[in-house]
Amino acid sequence: MKYAYKLLPLKGEISARKSILPFKYTKVKRGDYVLGRPTMQGCPVQHVLEVIEQEKSGIITGWVVGPQFSRGKKVVDVGDYSVIRFEGIAEGKPVWGTRQTFLPGLCMMNLTHSGI
Repeated sequence: MKYAYKLLPLKGEISARKSILPFKYTKVKRGDYVLGRPTMQGCPVQHVLEVIEQEKSGIITGWVVGPQFSRGKKVVDVGDYSVIRFEGIAEGKPVWGTRQTFLPGLCMMNLTHSGI
């Protein structure tokens, strides 16, 4: 499927930022690694994120790093979660205020995502 734009990392970062809301609350801190699956989107792949921050609401923002990057490190299993937002630099021409298709730069399945 064709996508409107590719979502690249912000300057100096390792991947686009992804914010998630786990269905079970788990306390994490910057530098931790979390493992989970975006259930609401139906993705069959477990995702590993390096934590940037956790809000009081439980929302975790991090960089998607993938399972290979986290091997040999302590990983916190947050289980199923819902994706709240992505942040990055758009390579392409998004049209603001409409549903857009995009490709996060590190999507292991190279699948198109969508959002407003």
